[in-house]
Amino acid sequence: EGRLLAGTCSDARSWALAAGRPLLMFGACVERAAELEPSGVLTPTVAPHVRADPLPPFLVQLIDIFVDKGLVSEETRPDSVVVSRYEVGDYDPPSVEPQHAFERPVLTLTLGGARTLILGQMLSTLADGAYRGAARLKLPRRSVLVSDAPAANVMQFASPRATEPCVALTFRRVAERMHAAMLQLHESALDEAPARPLLP
Repeated sequence: EGRLLAGTCSDARSWALAAGRPLLMFGACVERAAELEPSGVLTPTVAPHVRADPLPPFLVQLIDIFVDKGLVSEETRPDSVVVSRYEVGDYDPPSVEPQHAFERPVLTLTLGGARTLILGQMLSTLADGAYRGAARLKLPRRSVLVSDAPAANVMQFASPRATEPCVALTFRRVAERMHAAMLQLHESALDEAPARPLLP
């Protein structure tokens, strides 16, 4: 009907503290805490109680290309995608990819313009949108970053203020335990839904 499920679109106010830019999420609703943890690091996780739309065909085709190119195996192919648009000045504070929520690897495709990431086991926040870490990585337009274990299990990453518009697509595979929770809640919702007559 041309409408998105509640878990497909977010205003991202808890994701990018600089602006409430929209996010599109397919396959699973990914959320972060509304406030920074005491460590200053955000941790994304799956919201099993919120349904998102399935992956559209063009994203499935992109994942097929990743598999064909050997960036990810068929057994670990992503089943969820977050699409995030950055305008000039937007940023993301330090974050980690928790093992309990997502399997490895995690892939990030950058489109529209270049994007910078600050990486390291411990990042320092110098100011809003300014960070220091062990490495500064510039992701060119149309590049794919593959974050795999063991580095992905301990690495923090942050996006400093964008200097040009770009779009980041993050491809993740939801962990089995999260899939089980999503399925259980979905089945419970179906059981609780009132029965409707087959004929008017």
